[in-house]
Parts: sequence; C-alpha cells; structure tokens
Amino acid sequence: ALVVSNDTGTIVSSILQSDDIKVHFRYVAPTADHKDLGAIISVMVPEVIGFAKGSNAPSVVAPSGVLIYFFNHLEDNINRTLRSGDILHIQEDLGAGWNNYCYRLDSSGESFIENDDTIYSGDVVLGTPLPIDISNTPDYGSTKSYVVGEYCIYDNYIYRCRRDCTGILPTFQASNAYWDPVMSPVDPRYFAKRYHRMEFTMSDGKRYYADVTWEFVQLCLFNDVRYRIERTDNVTGTISPGQRVKLTELDLDILYTPSDLIKRFGPLNVYNSSDGTLNINIGWTQLFLNGLAPGANTNPKAYNGKAIIIGVGNPAGLSRLKYIGTDVDIVVTDDDGVAQTYTSLGYGGPCSHMDAHALAPTIEVNRMLYEFILGYNILAKNENDESDVRRFDCLCRYKYEFVTDKFVIEKEHPIRLADGYSTWFKIMPNTANILTDVYFYCDGDIVLRPQNGELAPGIDDTARNITNNDNLVLALRMQEGGDIVYYNGNIHRLTPDGTALASGLIKSGDVVSYIPNAE
Repeated sequence: ALVVSNDTGTIVSSILQSDDIKVHFRYVAPTADHKDLGAIISVMVPEVIGFAKGSNAPSVVAPSGVLIYFFNHLEDNINRTLRSGDILHIQEDLGAGWNNYCYRLDSSGESFIENDDTIYSGDVVLGTPLPIDISNTPDYGSTKSYVVGEYCIYDNYIYRCRRDCTGILPTFQASNAYWDPVMSPVDPRYFAKRYHRMEFTMSDGKRYYADVTWEFVQLCLFNDVRYRIERTDNVTGTISPGQRVKLTELDLDILYTPSDLIKRFGPLNVYNSSDGTLNINIGWTQLFLNGLAPGANTNPKAYNGKAIIIGVGNPAGLSRLKYIGTDVDIVVTDDDGVAQTYTSLGYGGPCSHMDAHALAPTIEVNRMLYEFILGYNILAKNENDESDVRRFDCLCRYKYEFVTDKFVIEKEHPIRLADGYSTWFKIMPNTANILTDVYFYCDGDIVLRPQNGELAPGIDDTARNITNNDNLVLALRMQEGGDIVYYNGNIHRLTPDGTALASGLIKSGDVVSYIPNAE
C-alpha cells in the first residue's frame, strides 16, 4: 500500500496491482541550507488503483507511471535508543517474540524512574499491553486529525486508530476500517473502557466497586510484567534498534502499602453496587489493609532476539510523493507529410525492462532542482483510428524544483526507430544517456548497436581497444531474414589455459570469459 499525491493534489491511499515494478534509489546528503534532504526512491509501476482519503471504495485509477518518494532525515531517530514509553518488539530467531510498551523501573521494580527515561542494559522494566497513562487519553474529537496508532476515547471505550482519518466516528462495527476497539488486558473477551472496574465484597457482606486507572492495573495487579533487559554482547549502555537483547521475567517481592497507593494514585472512590452511591468510609486502607502484592510469578519466561523499537530506528521519513504518468502524445508524420497524433495507453512492456533514475540535484541556497530521466516504451492509439495501435520508445526528462514544489517538465520527442523498437532500457549512472537493446542514446544522438555478429562497444571508437570488464554486445541473425538475437555481457581476458584471469588489453586470438545476459 502506498500514499499518493496526484497532479491535482488529491491524497489517495493506493494499492499496486502487480509486483512488476522497477526501483531506483538515490541518496542526497543534507546541507546547511537544506537539512531535510535524504533518499529519493523512484518506482515504475504498471498501474495504481487509488482510494480517496476517507473512502473505502476505489475512486482514483492512476495509469502506468513513476512514483517518486522523497525521504528526509528524522533527527530524533538518528542515534535514537530505547526509552520509557516506547513499544519494544523482541524478534526471536524462530519467529516468536515479545511486543509491549516498555517503562523503566527502579531496581526494586516498584516505581517508575521519572528523571531519566533512557533505558539501559541491566535495567528493570515494566512491559505492558497498553500505554501506562492510557486512562488519561482525551475524548474523541470530530475535527482532530488522527494518525495510525493514536488512541481516543468515545462513549467511555478506548479505540486505536488503524488508518489516518478526520471525522470518522469510532465504532465497534467490523466495517469500520479506521478504528479498532482495544481489548481489555484483564479479560480479552471484553473491550477496554477508560477505567477498569474492580468489584468486591466487604466485611458487611455488601458488594462494592471502584473504577481504577490502567496504570494501577498494570503496575500493581499484574505479576508477569517485570523484566530485566540486557544486551547479549554484555556491554553496559543504551539499547539501539537492531541490537540483540535478552529479556527475562522477574519474580520480585513487591508490596504496595495503602500510603504508597494514596501517594501514587490519590484517593480511591468506592461505590455501592446496589445503588451507585459513594461510600466515603472505604478507600485504599480498608481495601488493602495489609498492603497489595502483585503476586508471585511461578513460570518466568525469557526472550532472546533482536530489539525493534516500533516507529523508531528508521532515520528517514516520507516528506512528499510525486507521480509522473505516461501521458506522452506522439506525433507521427508519414511520407506524404500528414501528421497523426497517437495517445498513450500505458507501458508497452514490463516495468522490469524499463528504467527511471533521479540525477544528483543542483543545490543552491534558495533553490534545489532535481532531474529525472525515464526510458520506457508505450502503446499508443491513433486519435483518428482506434484500431491503429503502435508501440513507441520514449526517452523523457523531468525537472522538479523542490523548494517551490513544482515540476518543470521537459518532454523530449519520443524516439521511434524504423528497424524495430526496444524491449529493455538501461540508464547510465549519473547521466541522461540511455542504453537499449537496439541503440545507445547519448546527448541527443542515437548510435545503433552492433549487427550481424559484430562484437564491439556500444559506441565505436577506433582509437580504443577492448579491455577487461568491458560491456559488449554480440548481435547474431540466425537465418536469412530472421530476427536478430542480442547477447549482452562483460568480457574478461584469461590465461591461455583458460583457468585464471589475465591482465592487459584483449587481442585477437586471446582466450576470454564472456557470460551473456547475466543478471
């Protein structure tokens, strides 16, 4: 799934309908004037089906084209280590794992460490299924924009956002694709409310209840949530994403006194179950006169694997996305001077045979210009005769001004060769030169590739000899009037017995290694 901004600025969540894609990656280091630079990833796709924001039904169909992702540096994630409140996932080698919110505790395991949220190897930590402060989550707001993973409370129930949205009311219905009700960690048969309700019988024989926060439940009632976290390299220090760690459940002797509970959670309001009236004579002291112990952990577990901090570890974030479609109109003039216009129907071959590159940008203080080179072929139909469908090679250049967020489009005339069309394209690194199986396009000129068994570089140079690691093409016509078969590969000089590589120029009569069409 992808997020696309189309030419009209509409934001859509999209799905690629095929695994036939071609990907190009370029890294641009940040500068003093442009600190948000990073990676540019270009993805050629055959078709994108889009879903407009806030809709469950396909509403936008993007034709074949190139999706361009701009990523910037996330300073907070550079050298980021595990902190209290992070979601920690321990990925074990056999596929099992541990996934919980993680909080740093003191050595006794009773209290949170408030003045330093960095978690170190050897620390005691609390692992909880819900954020420790989730009872303080704000109520749902109809005008607030929610992002994936964010919580809200609606009608006293806790919901977690599963897709970015605004104005989508949280509900229990399975058809609601934007919100998930949160399961209760105490009893997963029920959904979690803002507070957990404890019900009990006092010495007077009457039933009472008290609504307590999930912080109290997870810290004071659960007996299997305290762990010691350690790096497996036995180094004392912080824990970074990707490091291997060992997480061992602890059986600690913990007792919270009524004064401890009052100090941390404030007064406890207790109500009569029969009529809901407040009973001011019952509180923490009467309920836990001898203190509250989470209980013994009779079956402690251990987890050993790679530490993954959810939402952290990736030092880059998607800053913007652009889309370049195959909307190239082609004008063909016949021998009589009559011009016919052909309209693109999309790619004429698989994306894996085509190419798209981002060149190094031109960076100035107030200006940053990217240039994208595309080499592909399309199917196009005659505007005046729909039965007239032809295939054309297209070599295009697009310039994009990053600061103003505008395209300066330079569409070169598509190239159509009389002796055949290309079946694959390869853009030479850091250039606008394109090599196909038929020709080499360089600085506006086309040089045909070798024919009829000739072995030669893509551009003939009589002053240059063939040498090791040259990329050469062998073109053979197997029979009179038949198709030309092309073999493409790198050539290496070998010793006379053919058992080892040899240095020097390659001469007639030498033994060589030549692997055609090697990936």
